[in-house]
Amino acid sequence: YLDHAPAAAATGYTTTRQGQTVENVYAILEEGLKPQLFSTAHDLKRLWNVLAQGEFLKPEKVMELVVPYQEGSMAGFYTIEGKAPGVHVIFGGRLEEPRSIIVLSNGEVAVRAVFDQLLSYEGKGW
Repeated sequence: YLDHAPAAAATGYTTTRQGQTVENVYAILEEGLKPQLFSTAHDLKRLWNVLAQGEFLKPEKVMELVVPYQEGSMAGFYTIEGKAPGVHVIFGGRLEEPRSIIVLSNGEVAVRAVFDQLLSYEGKGW
């Protein structure tokens, strides 16, 4: 049913206007019949790897896909970010290397800070 999350889905949490953290049981219904994605860190890592290795799309198509997601001044590092009430995901990496960073959260706070901290190791040869 469209109004039920998959059995293994994490519960999302959001913050009310009063600053209270509450379980977000309405996230699925809020989007209605629009496409939605349920994923795991492993799935996102596998997606990044098949894109980087040209197993899913031709390399020139992958470049068309990722160019808008260039991470600031870091040449060749691409980041894709998605948010909804009670969920936040950031993942990315370099296409020429089989490494990526994936942060999935069932909350809305500090996700970018965690990603940026992990990304800081990238310049140190992680």
